[in-house]
Amino acid sequence: GDDGRVLRLVSRVSERHHLLAGMAGPLPLAEMPTAHSDAAAARHSATPDRRIVPADAVGTARLTPLLPTAPYARWAGAVLRPLTPAHQHLLLVWLRTGSKPRAAAALGLSAGTVRARIRELSRLLRADLEDATVQAHLLLALRAPAPADDHGSEDGNSPARLETLPAGLLDTEAARSWALGMVGGLEPHLRIALTCWLDHHARTAPAAAELHVHRTTLANWLTQCAEHLARNLGDATVRAETHLALRATRTGPDDPAALPRRGGRTYRRL
Repeated sequence: GDDGRVLRLVSRVSERHHLLAGMAGPLPLAEMPTAHSDAAAARHSATPDRRIVPADAVGTARLTPLLPTAPYARWAGAVLRPLTPAHQHLLLVWLRTGSKPRAAAALGLSAGTVRARIRELSRLLRADLEDATVQAHLLLALRAPAPADDHGSEDGNSPARLETLPAGLLDTEAARSWALGMVGGLEPHLRIALTCWLDHHARTAPAAAELHVHRTTLANWLTQCAEHLARNLGDATVRAETHLALRATRTGPDDPAALPRRGGRTYRRL
């Protein structure tokens, strides 16, 4: 019910004392750990010119309550078991900031050190952390609730992997409804372009080259995607959420070769 007075007060305090902050919420009290992680990650994007950064990852906050808590927590706990809290923090900052150089600046490390540590974590997790789907699944795991102390529920014969999600997690009716609500209605060319761009980790030049369209054309399409989704695609967590939603609603290959054309590089609207 705050009308902005509290935020204005916090803003003045942060200016006066040169503080940087991240802000998350509103979320239910039960999701305080998620809100705290969001705020901590958002704080790493703060600068003296923008001292309070909101965590725009509203999609994650909407998705995680839809996932069945027990299997979600067990899967995340099994996936993250090889990692220390420091490892998890580094990965969260990297995924939240969207790049190794920005993560290095936020953590006070060199970019080379961050790259080396992520390579080591890739080995520990037995996964290609440069893969867009693996990154989306990893972010989902890092944001999961803590697993209950139920050692009997762990299946030692089926080690959890980041490449795939366990059955019954994201393929439920509730999750599909969330995904359709997020990316449903995207025109075919926008869906293909958005999928390709996300697979290239939000790099426009290589995505445009694979799509065989001009970078300006792709930039215009991404603007249309952002307007349709009503999400900030500049936020790395929102991109991960969008990637999950596109995969959950896929009915065929979102292949750049399937982009409808009419001669050369001219796009033909379906």
